Amino acid sequence: MSPTVATVPARIVLVGSDRTFLDALRDRLGSKGYEAGISQGEVETLRLTRGSPVGVVVVSLRDLLGDGLRMLRRVKKSAPDWEVITLSTPDNTRLSIDSMKAGAFQDLALPLDLDHFLDKLKCALDRSIEQAGKSNLRKRLERLATAVAFAEAGDLNMSREIYTESDDDEPISR
Repeated sequence: MSPTVATVPARIVLVGSDRTFLDALRDRLGSKGYEAGISQGEVETLRLTRGSPVGVVVVSLRDLLGDGLRMLRRVKKSAPDWEVITLSTPDNTRLSIDSMKAGAFQDLALPLDLDHFLDKLKCALDRSIEQAGKSNLRKRLERLATAVAFAEAGDLNMSREIYTESDDDEPISR
């Protein structure tokens, strides 16, 4: 089975302290066929990233500032295949640069151009799916190499057990 065939849906999590802005953005995404969750804090954001190996977190740095950068780092550490798009104001170039250095997929200026945002969101989702597929493949190859090592050492039962486990991986996509 291909590691890019869909069985687990990608998630989008919108993060910021301006609930009106987040609700409006979620509604616009919904009108374009995307489903998005809303979070106003780091703990909730990390909870929403669990359960799906792929997704995109959109963080409004406008209101979160340094907390947004800390959250970006925590998301990238706890969900490495997820991508993060940061939103910042044009007058805060330093924060934009810091977000890119911290691993953001893209930093976009507020106010948002919706078409440009949707294009970057699709690219980020595609990259998340690709990264998760590579991670899945890497894990399968590591287990296969382990199974071969046990077989070469003469432990065929352990080799079969490890090899069989590698067939249990779920494919990933949107």
